[in-house]
Amino acid sequence: MQLGHPHVDFSPMTLVGKTIEADVVLPERKKLERVDVMHFSDEVITKSYDGFDATFKQHLSLPVADAGEHKVNLILSDGTVDTFIVNVMDALPKVLQDRANYICNVLYQGEDGEVPYCFSPVSNQGESLGKLNLVLQTNLLGKVDRGQVQKVEASAVHYIKEKWFEDGDFMRPKKLYGDFYRVMDFEYIGHTFYLLSKFSDSYLALNHASTYMD
Repeated sequence: MQLGHPHVDFSPMTLVGKTIEADVVLPERKKLERVDVMHFSDEVITKSYDGFDATFKQHLSLPVADAGEHKVNLILSDGTVDTFIVNVMDALPKVLQDRANYICNVLYQGEDGEVPYCFSPVSNQGESLGKLNLVLQTNLLGKVDRGQVQKVEASAVHYIKEKWFEDGDFMRPKKLYGDFYRVMDFEYIGHTFYLLSKFSDSYLALNHASTYMD
């Protein structure tokens, strides 16, 4: 404020269809002339707001309709501009569902894949394991997609067990990293089978739910 900048208090994130909320305190002898809200879609889209009164405190409530970073320019009466950035996101259920759809529709290799039943990319560091858990948890939180659950089940039974354990025996883990095990992998694996056990048998294709907790 001593250097002539406004003081802006704002939330760095909001949701699509909601508003950017900000409280602006202006330096002495300055007025808020215009606010430009900019974001990039196929091109830079700018919405401008003006008609602010001369008070030194302003509350902004700026509607947003699209996801992505939004740049808010505060144009002051002396021509100076102050800027802040707000990330606009879809609601979390939609973010999770979109990600689960992508994992199952694009990354799943299936029976005839180069690495059958995996979710690419393949790595000993457990990327596939995290994807499986995200898909299962998303289905448990919302409407269950039987196809997605059964893809994960097939991957857990035919890929995870065979890759991380000798002959699929949970008592005989493979040493995929030389002469040591990564405990984190077994935490992921245990969580995968735990989540599978939370579905009713009608959503599973290979085993009863109770099998995954035995």
